[in-house]
Amino acid sequence: METPVPERPVRQFGLIETTIIVIVAGLTALFAIPRFEARTELPVVERAIRFGEWVKSHQSARYRKDLEFSAHIDQFLETQNSARQIPEEFSLEPIIVDGRKHWEMTLMRREASSSFGGYRIVWDNQGYNRIKSTVPLALLPVDLRKQIEG
Repeated sequence: METPVPERPVRQFGLIETTIIVIVAGLTALFAIPRFEARTELPVVERAIRFGEWVKSHQSARYRKDLEFSAHIDQFLETQNSARQIPEEFSLEPIIVDGRKHWEMTLMRREASSSFGGYRIVWDNQGYNRIKSTVPLALLPVDLRKQIEG
């Protein structure tokens, strides 16, 4: 007669192992999610920056042609035969114009569509206005960030 060999108990994850896995997953998410959100927001900010550069170039063209700055995007068509849509993630506040002295354009990020909340990007006749803009610095394109810091 054979003696039955006792079966080895199956080892399962204990509380300590499970806790370690949860902590590692939490720390990974803590660092990965904000980076992912920033990475998805970067192209949105770049579109707004390109739109601001486009407005500035057209306002400069109007100035060179001895025209007053324009408070309406539609008037750029008559200056340079060019039209561009406002980035869909932003709303354009009325362009502030003071004849040929000053202009200011503000793009407001729609808060509901951004994990960064609502922020604004401001352009004027000097270019990107870093004082009035509230976009997080980390979201700006590298060349513009270097220009601001340098």
